[in-house]
Amino acid sequence: MLALALLACAPPELPPPPPRATKAELKGYRAPDLVIRSNDASLEDLSAGWWRWVLAFPRSTSPVSDMTGQRCADGQRDDVWFLVGPQGADASRTCSIPENKTILIPALNCASPTGGCMNELSALQYKVLLDGTEQLPLMQEATIVHGDAVADNPFTAQNDAHAIDIVAEGAWVRLQPLSGGEHTLVINITGAYTYAVTYTLTVAGAPAATTTGTPATTTTGSSTSSSKAPAASGG
Repeated sequence: MLALALLACAPPELPPPPPRATKAELKGYRAPDLVIRSNDASLEDLSAGWWRWVLAFPRSTSPVSDMTGQRCADGQRDDVWFLVGPQGADASRTCSIPENKTILIPALNCASPTGGCMNELSALQYKVLLDGTEQLPLMQEATIVHGDAVADNPFTAQNDAHAIDIVAEGAWVRLQPLSGGEHTLVINITGAYTYAVTYTLTVAGAPAATTTGTPATTTTGSSTSSSKAPAASGG
């Protein structure tokens, strides 16, 4: 879920951001050709890239308003694949993803001018499942993100393109590259609201090896052991 509470006109004096969200300490990005390498990128790096990704679309073509997944490939780059989390209503999205892509998706996230917006979402709980296995989200502490928002983007709703500084927070799921084939990713939100987003992900490449029929056995003396390999986990 995204919640962006940006003010149309700021009050004369805004409270300072949280101590860990100072520009001297936190990373932000302005270069439009920034390359993100998932292997050595921090969660703050990746989430800042996610925000820059969604700020680059006007309302009419934003992946945030895409409830079917038809725009999930728009604007993707580098070796990270961004997905949009729940948007306040049930959604079922279908998405094809190239092989060897780390996947980043928010279970619950928000941004505001000064930080603290996750406190307003504390009544909501979330659960993330990949192919039926629960995934534990990583918490992102308040991070200043410097971005360039296009005109009529769904967050600031301004009529012209503009630079923006936001304090982003959230709970994120970072999945290592999935095996080829079809996977199901589900995020359930409960609490003050109840809704879910379900992704059917088709990943390019060879599927994980599977065993059919009765597993072969090897007998040594009086003991019998199965040679069936444990199921591989995509995340």
